[in-house]
Amino acid sequence: MLSICNLNFLPSLLVFKNGIASRGVTPIETKLVEAKNMGLKLHACPNAMLNMNITREDLVEEVDDLMGLVAFVSLARTAKINWYI
Repeated sequence: MLSICNLNFLPSLLVFKNGIASRGVTPIETKLVEAKNMGLKLHACPNAMLNMNITREDLVEEVDDLMGLVAFVSLARTAKINWYI
């Protein structure tokens, strides 16, 4: 059964998925590969993963490492480019 939290995001997820399938929007997987080829480093938040019961093994192989929010903000402040999803 879906919780209220899941229901709040369900319409957005359906629109996003349908939009990609029907409107020629480049899939996020393609954009991720392109960004990785340009040197993007992908960090996953361990606290968010814990809250969503996601393990390291559940992540896509493109994830470089796990990084908490404070460490990420510190890194992002000095970065030339940030991609927030």
